[in-house]
Amino acid sequence: MVFSLFFLKFLACLFFLDSVSAGSSGGQGDSDASPYSHSRSCSYWLEDIKHQGIAAFNPNPREFQVFRNVKDFGAKGDGSTDDTAAINVAISRPVTFGLKMLHVPADNSKKAQALVYFPAGTYMVNSSIIQKYGVSLHGNPNCLPVIKALPTFQNAPGAIGLIDGNLSVSTFTKKLRAWVNVLRNFVIDTTLVPPSVNVTGINWPSAQATSLHNIVVNMPTVEGDQHIGLMGGGGEVFYSDLVFNGGHDGFIIPSGQSNLRNVTFNGCVIGLNLQTSTTVTAQGVAFNGCSTGIQTFVATRAVPLIDSSLKNVQIGIASERGDPLFQSSAAGSLILEDVEYQNVTILVQLVGKDSVLAGGTGTIVGWGQGNKLQDNIASNFSGSLNPTKRPSGLLQPGSQKWFSHAKPGYESLALKSFISARSAGARGDGLTDDTAALQAAIFVAVAQSKVLFLDHGSYKVTRTLYIPGNPKIVGEAFPNIFAAGEYFKSLDHPQPLLQVGKPGERGATELVDFVLGTQGGTAGAILIQHNLESFTSGIGGYWDVHTRIGGWEGSELQVAQCPTTPGVKKPPVDANCMAAFISMHITKSANGAYLENCWHWAADHDIDDRNLGQVQIFTRRGILVESAAGNNWLINTPSEHHSKYQYNFANTKNIFMSMAQSEEPYYQPNPVASYPYPYKKQLSDPIFSGPLNGTDGASRQLAWAQIMTNSHDVVVYGSSYFTYFDDWSTDCTTSSTCAEVLYNIDTKCTGITVYGFTTDATQYLVNRGGVNLAPSAKILLFSYFSQIAFFKQE
Repeated sequence: MVFSLFFLKFLACLFFLDSVSAGSSGGQGDSDASPYSHSRSCSYWLEDIKHQGIAAFNPNPREFQVFRNVKDFGAKGDGSTDDTAAINVAISRPVTFGLKMLHVPADNSKKAQALVYFPAGTYMVNSSIIQKYGVSLHGNPNCLPVIKALPTFQNAPGAIGLIDGNLSVSTFTKKLRAWVNVLRNFVIDTTLVPPSVNVTGINWPSAQATSLHNIVVNMPTVEGDQHIGLMGGGGEVFYSDLVFNGGHDGFIIPSGQSNLRNVTFNGCVIGLNLQTSTTVTAQGVAFNGCSTGIQTFVATRAVPLIDSSLKNVQIGIASERGDPLFQSSAAGSLILEDVEYQNVTILVQLVGKDSVLAGGTGTIVGWGQGNKLQDNIASNFSGSLNPTKRPSGLLQPGSQKWFSHAKPGYESLALKSFISARSAGARGDGLTDDTAALQAAIFVAVAQSKVLFLDHGSYKVTRTLYIPGNPKIVGEAFPNIFAAGEYFKSLDHPQPLLQVGKPGERGATELVDFVLGTQGGTAGAILIQHNLESFTSGIGGYWDVHTRIGGWEGSELQVAQCPTTPGVKKPPVDANCMAAFISMHITKSANGAYLENCWHWAADHDIDDRNLGQVQIFTRRGILVESAAGNNWLINTPSEHHSKYQYNFANTKNIFMSMAQSEEPYYQPNPVASYPYPYKKQLSDPIFSGPLNGTDGASRQLAWAQIMTNSHDVVVYGSSYFTYFDDWSTDCTTSSTCAEVLYNIDTKCTGITVYGFTTDATQYLVNRGGVNLAPSAKILLFSYFSQIAFFKQE
């Protein structure tokens, strides 16, 4: 085994050297040296590396420009020139598709993804920058570019921000969500706009696989200021390392699920303004000198605030819980855990009351309000609570705060530290078998302690890619690696697309910004198999690494191949639409896996279809965690539409989760969850048995949102388990009978805590040891949503 691995690495090095000598410029030192770096201190590898990414499934791949430097399109960044038009041209850069232009939500695809780069400078704008679907905006992290509004700034038609990430377009009647978008490394400045003008720094109502990172928003600090830093919302968006200075509202979240980490509000009238949000998890959030830290309105469902602080704040949290117009006991659920406060007048204030929790100076160890499910009994509460146990292996070194790790950007590395996948011989054209070239590039990068730069493209792989310990791989504009061919078809002999380490192998990982998928019938494909023991070596890190199964051009799992079958009893299942065995498997030997903002999606619709048509794709399992030693983190990891379950924790321990979110397959219960994939006891599969329907006709044989067996010390801060459909119909939502129950836990589990637990259209929230608990009708929030502040099984 040792000899064969050595020989394989030797061949890989030969392959790499041959690709360089055959005419490639080589990954080390690939350079179109940028003329825009102001100084050595502003030097940044992404600005200088050779950009040769291709949009493989674009009708005009040779013409489509993936990487775009705004200064190449006429932007000056000199602090005086109006750069609005130049920046928007760089973002929209038209590519003709027949007689039509790609200006529709389906742009968010493998057809037209792009990365627009801003070198250091101050870019003055007089109107909105429109961030198109599928286009990520990326600034220089070593010298943050400033986007500054001129005094005469006016929103573009349909826009509401200096940067608008979700513009209404004339062909659609409402704003639509975007997927797989990033906004990173900027200063947004509205201080020249009169304070009385209602202006917003960033409008970002996006969805899964989107994030904002390393952004400062500067607003006026005078009385009467109406400026808003960020308008967010949508589904499962990740916000990290943000600073809001001044303004009326630092950050407004009108709806959806959001995960905040390391966010600071300085001198805002209202720091965090929550309206109809499902669940908002806030970790490491600081409020300094604000009138109100957090404002929650009547339809806000759950807010876990952890490892955070309030200093010199008048009202820490202003809650409309108890408003006579909205009497739900679930409204305004709140959890405070490890919250420091200093010179705070009122810590928690309810509508019509002076104070429910007094201020001053101190630390809240644990406090909450809302509904709870504990000792099999659901009840309402308000007051102190015992905080969850924090396993030492999940904490920051030398601290009692939960561990976190920002996404690597490699800001301090020189260009010579990178190897390009395409320069090493991979094509990324969606047609060529890139298995050997990618494997060779991975081995060389690890052997030389370099970062593998995965140029944008679609990389076809026909056998397992083995990733040894201590790799660093970063993608450009979310390139796609997809499994194809006979090797991945067998249900009896499933094979990983990415095998990260072998059982017993030790090492860390840094995998960043790319997408994994499948092509056609690949029923035996395990998209990620994580085996590494990383806990003593660092972490097995994944940041923005998404599994996207079907529904994209080139997948052969689109509307034409995998149409829906509503009303067809026992519909035949096309083997070519059985697309994956497991999205991600953290195996028994693994530990120290760290997932952040990773979306595991089996397609319900075709993102490359102009009408976003629905598709019927079958994938066996979502995320399976069997890590015996534990110490794993799952942060903002939505898992959706897998046929058996979205999350499965089996015989594991010491798990930290932040914002778990799931959706059921839209086709179920036609067919039911036990079909078409066979039961596998050795993979901890759940058993589906009994009648098809339960209480009031609610479907029983649906995929579990989350199942937990014989697992210990698992904490979840924020969860939303959704089901909207019954055989592609949403009629079941009106009677909350889309599912009987979605969350399953056995009686052997101990030390389990779920804060901010939300479901929709279900009859019960929890099934414990075969018994349904917490009837939704008794803890209804509004419409068909039900929610409890926390669930504990001790």
